[in-house]
Amino acid sequence: MQGQIELMIQILIGWMGLYAVSRIMKIEERFPWINIGPIYLTIRSDKLNQFLESWSIRHKDKLRIILNIGVFIGYILMGVAFYLLLTSLLSFFATHGQTPTAKLLVPGITISFETLLKMLPAIIILLFTHEIAHKIAMHVNNVPIKNVGLLIFYVIPGAFVEPDEEKFFEMPPKVRMQVLAAGTFVNIIVGLLFAPIVLNSALYFAMISPFYGEPSGVMVTQILPNTTLANQSYISVGDVIIAINNVTIKDYSSLLKNRLTPGEEVLVRYIDRDTGLIREVSLVPGPDPYNSSRGILGFIPSTYFPPKYSFLDPQWPITFYEVIFWIFFLGVNVAIFNMMPIIMLDGYGHLEALLEYIGLSETYKKIIITVVFTIALALIGLNIAGDFIRELIFR
Repeated sequence: MQGQIELMIQILIGWMGLYAVSRIMKIEERFPWINIGPIYLTIRSDKLNQFLESWSIRHKDKLRIILNIGVFIGYILMGVAFYLLLTSLLSFFATHGQTPTAKLLVPGITISFETLLKMLPAIIILLFTHEIAHKIAMHVNNVPIKNVGLLIFYVIPGAFVEPDEEKFFEMPPKVRMQVLAAGTFVNIIVGLLFAPIVLNSALYFAMISPFYGEPSGVMVTQILPNTTLANQSYISVGDVIIAINNVTIKDYSSLLKNRLTPGEEVLVRYIDRDTGLIREVSLVPGPDPYNSSRGILGFIPSTYFPPKYSFLDPQWPITFYEVIFWIFFLGVNVAIFNMMPIIMLDGYGHLEALLEYIGLSETYKKIIITVVFTIALALIGLNIAGDFIRELIFR
């Protein structure tokens, strides 16, 4: 964690240096299509703007049909968001804090900087497709656009579309719904495209089979602090567990089937990553913090695929899978969360446009938006505060 924080501080210092140089050399005056801020850089692209505009206008009729489907899907996702957050809380309280609540992904806090790097391809793909979808929807509906271009925020690349907001909010509610739902609709499509690979292990193995053999164990990718593996000196990150109590472990799913009991000694057979030798060690599982009746050794596993060639790294299939997983996971979950009706998310304007579309008066519209907005914030806040509530009430 300390190394991650230091790296993040170094990147921040680099941004500050770049910003200072841009002010001194007056880069934006020399190159008006570049804008450098304290932790961001934007590049406006006229060519990208012109291409997307001409393409959108050329396929306007077909795109309108797709955008209308996106509007319908958007409201379904809004309902799904409320359902998931509510059921997460109900399960949390029903199990007296044993079931974890939903969490936001915050680099350096809830996820490591290393995990953020694995998420980066997903973030890039989803940001680009999200903003481009907004832009296409704007062109289809003749919404004026001020700027379009590329950006880097801290370490995250992306794209941006800046409409003429005053004219945008003067547009009919159906137009606003189409524009606001477009990004979310594309995100969930992108996420679901990768679902078969993530959810079907046979399909994933077929992709890597020219380079790697069949699953033959689980690799220790991370050891959790204050657990059994953290308090021993035998098994380390990179080692491959192939059996527990003489039960063969072929992959991640077979590991889950092998239920352990806290305090009961188990025999673990593993492949030492440094020597390639098969070793055995007796260990005592500790209790799962979320289910005290279940024993855990305290590591994050991943299915091990033996390389067919010596130059291949055994961890590459894990990294490749994680990249694909994050495209799927973020694509679906960001789409769902983005439809929450809170300010700064597309769901807020989406709900506002719907209430206007069905003809509610301004008074009723404000009441409904305020109530729904408050409920949404409460659900999000209670889920985020799950760990605090557990310590306060259930411990």
